[in-house]
Amino acid sequence: MPCHVFYGYKDLSDLIEKYKILDDEGLENIKKKVSWELNFRLERAYEDLIRKLYFTIFEVASVYRELAFRNANPSYILPSVIHSLNTTLELTVVDGVIRLKEPLLFDIRVSDVIRRFTGFELENVSSNSISIDLSRYTGVRNFFLDAKMEVSSGNLHTEVNIKLPLENKGFNREISADELNKVLVVTAKETNQKAIGIHQQLADISQSLIESILEPLLYDVREEFIKKEGVSELIYVPYARPFILSASFSALNSEEEAQLFSEKCRMTIHKLKKLGDRDLGDGLKLTKEGRVLKNNTEVKDPSTLSFAVLKALISKAKNAIVIIEYPEEYQTEEKKAEILREIKKISEAGNRVYIITSDKMFTNC
Repeated sequence: MPCHVFYGYKDLSDLIEKYKILDDEGLENIKKKVSWELNFRLERAYEDLIRKLYFTIFEVASVYRELAFRNANPSYILPSVIHSLNTTLELTVVDGVIRLKEPLLFDIRVSDVIRRFTGFELENVSSNSISIDLSRYTGVRNFFLDAKMEVSSGNLHTEVNIKLPLENKGFNREISADELNKVLVVTAKETNQKAIGIHQQLADISQSLIESILEPLLYDVREEFIKKEGVSELIYVPYARPFILSASFSALNSEEEAQLFSEKCRMTIHKLKKLGDRDLGDGLKLTKEGRVLKNNTEVKDPSTLSFAVLKALISKAKNAIVIIEYPEEYQTEEKKAEILREIKKISEAGNRVYIITSDKMFTNC
């Protein structure tokens, strides 16, 4: 398959945007953008119901912590008083598990958002279930938010419930619903006093729920995309490769990466992190720690670093879209000829190769 060569400069952002769903980091970015949009729709349509769910989660947690503080047995006490608790949403105990008496139902339009970020129409998706661990929000172990979802007619239908198995530990003492309702009054006051924190925690919970629901949907979309396009991987090789290599193994966190690098460069950074040890031939190696070795001696000259990154990224390309920016970066004529041979090899193997170059040698790909 011949290379597509652009001499001088060409903005291939649209091409990368189209195929980024094939990249794990690209898929993660799509998931975050779609979930943010859907979370906004969900909050706008169901703000009151979501707030009630939030309050109920923390009310249940406060009751459970109170019983633990008194060393009282939840499985003995709660089944008999659960219907008398003044929680925001009514509760019940089924088979030793605290649940909402009536599951919450949410319907939001999803097909247009998926189409906008992936270019694909979302078909009907059969029922799927996910659970979100609420322990990091509540401090109560084994407390989960369960969701069942399906997609039909372009809408995401979701049924949500809580799940807290009652532990059989502590003393079987009598504690009335009135005593526990006093705890709920205190909980309500504390929760209202933390209004800003409430909103953020509420947003975190709903965001986590939507991301968990979206993940299997987007993997299905990616599989359909692969079938339609006939490629299964996106490999983007940017210029300034020594800098990209250094950033890949630096102490930068995700927020700092987002400030310093474009989304497409971050995809490459994360791909480099996952490569592991790579033998690049001729005594050249890229280690899983990001060091480049020549005959087991570390090298740091830009020419070798740039070459090592390029070869490590493309050498195992299979059924891929490969985009290479300025392959001639820092290279001698001899090394450029070697790079050209590598590019021709992956192109002849059936990969779709796009090159941006200022060196006429690479127009012969």
